[in-house]
Amino acid sequence: MHIDTLIRYKDILAYRTLAQLKSESRNNYLGYIWFILEPLIGTVILYFVFGILNGNRTSEYVLFLLTGMMVWQWIEGSIMMGVGSITAKIGILNVVPMPKYLFPIVSIMANTWKFLCVFLVLILLAHILGFYASVAYLTLPLVFFVGLLFIVGLGIPLSLIVTYMPDFINLISSLFRLLFFLSGIFFTVDTVPQTLLPYFNANPIALLMHAFRNILIDGAMPSFADLFYCACVGTILLIAGIFLCHRIDKKILKSVNA
Repeated sequence: MHIDTLIRYKDILAYRTLAQLKSESRNNYLGYIWFILEPLIGTVILYFVFGILNGNRTSEYVLFLLTGMMVWQWIEGSIMMGVGSITAKIGILNVVPMPKYLFPIVSIMANTWKFLCVFLVLILLAHILGFYASVAYLTLPLVFFVGLLFIVGLGIPLSLIVTYMPDFINLISSLFRLLFFLSGIFFTVDTVPQTLLPYFNANPIALLMHAFRNILIDGAMPSFADLFYCACVGTILLIAGIFLCHRIDKKILKSVNA
């Protein structure tokens, strides 16, 4: 994958992203409103289980849960949409030869646009709850970029693997169910046992959640060391995806159509 290739296909990327968003909104009765309601409903459920039942009803905990759920749905949703995107578009690839990695990128960008819309609502809610903007908000674009780099880096190689091994998507889904409970959506870093803390901090999803929460809740700068680590993981995965794409790009159609 080269920058000049992305530039050459930028119009197709933009068109396919918009088309996917419109298609998803038409499939839902509430249209675009569902993009906001979905994470809110999940947060209400978690708040009832881990907030009200545990006696923690503070506005800070509401924002804590909501931020975690939205970041989780951005990462998990983008990757799960991306991993099956190549297989879903084989009919197009049989007619028009295109770089295979464009399809997971389109799915990731569509889900990222939904996340950005929801995130604006989250910022508004944070202000309503009394958590006001600070200088740390200036680092939000950096956190977004690092998160997107990690998602694209992980999504491309996984989408290529799933094209060859469709059953692999079940393993990915199971791993994400496990990560849902291990990424700190409904518990703080302080509650993680010291013996398990290195493993928790090795999870880029947990670190990205912590970065967003630092900015929105504490009004503090995110850990640039954590962001650098996440960016390195994303870059390594992206390089692996590019290498894999070059190796099997021309073999994918033969494998799927066999």
